[in-house]
Amino acid sequence: MKSILIANRGEIAIRIAQAAAELGIESVAIYPEDDANCLHVERADRAVALAGKGAKAYLDIAGVVAAAVCYGINAILARLIPPTPPSVSGAGMLICGALFALPVGLFELAQAGPVAPAAWLAVIWLAAGPTALASVVLMQVAGTAGPNFLAIANYLTPIAAMITGMLIGETIGWHAVLALAVILTGVWLARKRAADPAR
Repeated sequence: MKSILIANRGEIAIRIAQAAAELGIESVAIYPEDDANCLHVERADRAVALAGKGAKAYLDIAGVVAAAVCYGINAILARLIPPTPPSVSGAGMLICGALFALPVGLFELAQAGPVAPAAWLAVIWLAAGPTALASVVLMQVAGTAGPNFLAIANYLTPIAAMITGMLIGETIGWHAVLALAVILTGVWLARKRAADPAR
């Protein structure tokens, strides 16, 4: 981890900033205009102004995530962000995925030419049906089972996808096996690094 965003204020934010500095991790504080002169803003390496005033500004999830994206933050440390229902978390995940995929999809469509209405309906159904349902179920299970479940899912998802492809008769080429090896190695390295307190 190279950088964190501290979505809090007061003593806890100051302590997090100090701990991050000792570990060599860059810290980014957030603050509304009435907290601009607070100590946690000075102690952090960078600071990002939020819209609004008071504690409610720290609950602006969109503002917090936007600040994190703008600064390439690896993690967000928050205590005040309220719990959200699985349907909201799942919808957020789908929207973020769609926003990242949209430019590539539009480029591909421009290269492919006209698309049949049946193809559009299929894409809409896949997004609104099985994919949306799977996202909600994932968020529900993750909220119940905790982060360990997500860590296991990171390992099992690409393996399950490859096995499913083999079961329906898809040819598994060397590039798919190489991609699976790269994904699993990346997940393993991320877990190993997260478990090593010296890093």
